[in-house]
Amino acid sequence: MARLVRLRNPLPSVTLFVLVLVAAVRAQAQKRAQQLELRAGTVITRSARIAKRTYRLPADVPNDSGVIVIRGSDITVDFGGATLEGMPAGHDPDLANGIGIRVEGGRNVRIVNARIRGYKIGILARGTTNLTIERVDASNNWKPRLFSLIEHESLVDWLSYHQNEKDEWLRYGAAIYLRDVARGDLGDSLRQGRPVTQILVERLPVTIELALTAMLFATTVGIPLGIISARRRNSAADVATMIGANLGVSTPVFVLGLLLEYLFAVLLKDTFLWLPPSGRLDSGVLVISLAEAWHLESWTGLPAAVLEFFSRLYLLNGLLTGNSKLFLDTLRHLILPAIAVGTIPLAIIARMTRSSMLEVLHLDYIRAARAKGVPMRGVLFRHGLRNALLPVATVIGLSLGGLLSGAVLTETVFNLAGIGRTLFESITARDYTVVQAFTLAVAIIYVMVNLVVDLVYVFLDPRIRLR
Repeated sequence: MARLVRLRNPLPSVTLFVLVLVAAVRAQAQKRAQQLELRAGTVITRSARIAKRTYRLPADVPNDSGVIVIRGSDITVDFGGATLEGMPAGHDPDLANGIGIRVEGGRNVRIVNARIRGYKIGILARGTTNLTIERVDASNNWKPRLFSLIEHESLVDWLSYHQNEKDEWLRYGAAIYLRDVARGDLGDSLRQGRPVTQILVERLPVTIELALTAMLFATTVGIPLGIISARRRNSAADVATMIGANLGVSTPVFVLGLLLEYLFAVLLKDTFLWLPPSGRLDSGVLVISLAEAWHLESWTGLPAAVLEFFSRLYLLNGLLTGNSKLFLDTLRHLILPAIAVGTIPLAIIARMTRSSMLEVLHLDYIRAARAKGVPMRGVLFRHGLRNALLPVATVIGLSLGGLLSGAVLTETVFNLAGIGRTLFESITARDYTVVQAFTLAVAIIYVMVNLVVDLVYVFLDPRIRLR
């Protein structure tokens, strides 16, 4: 009889081998990293770890030099909390004219976990692309602002200021920021190196067009569905509407968006129902700014910025300039994202309209109108709908405010550069200036939309008056 051979389970041996291999790779990587103790003129050409201590390095070197020089690409320099001190605390920073860390050329350079004290310029980088600065403390006689131009000849520097300017910023920072906001100055992007106001003017029109188109779709479809459901309660139409509303609320936006793209851009390709799956315009469509169309190129400052903002509202631009091709192409590109992002508000509006109409249709004045022989159409639209729209208007306002705050998933799926997508990218890139400015803009938009909704109550309900 053949002998049965019991095979040994190879999993523990394989796991042990993988762990040993990973440990060996880590050890080799640590061995490769330079273990440095800094001195004036140190040149770092590959990833390095700096011993943690205070390095007193001269701050009176020429402006075109650097105490520490980083040269090369794909380099990570971890200072491990080490301090570069050029001018001791308490000395006048104007006496210092040197550079703490100088980055020369290259790409993908990271400077991590450093403390910089007493230099005119803490970090100076020229000709460097994709420079990342993380956990760098330069709070002692440094103003916490980073100027960056991510271009071929980029310049990233932290500029020192007098101690009294630092104290003024710490004491009156909120007032200074509010003053700058009132002047239209929202700061500069840390990642793009250009004014945040300019980025806001470019991205906000995309979100406004998407939000208004989606709410127009949700309102014009949702309110009639709610009225039909209330008029024919417990009928097949009512059940179908409520099932559709529940499905609309439950379906994720990105799933619905991908399904719409597959249906209208793939399955219906080469038919008259084909719709563009992404983008805002076709490549051959010409956009003429309002300033150019109306011969207002001489305008500058705030009027020019306002004209540029409205010029980027392509639907409005097409109507004002008579550019029908621009208007129709923009509308075609907005259909799919508007349906995707407007489905959830549509379902909520339909359910709220149905609930409000059912409540109103059982009131005494409705019974009196029907007893007087008023046609059912008049009872529904003249007496019932107007009073039932109060809670619906609240829902519409909240939904519109949420859409104007940015639809991250929809803008990502349909490749639209709006507020939501820009805010998400800025958060992941730690571009705090853009995050702060866009959050402020979203808050203002939300408050203004709800204020308009409160004012609409006056026209919907005569019992409400402004006093």
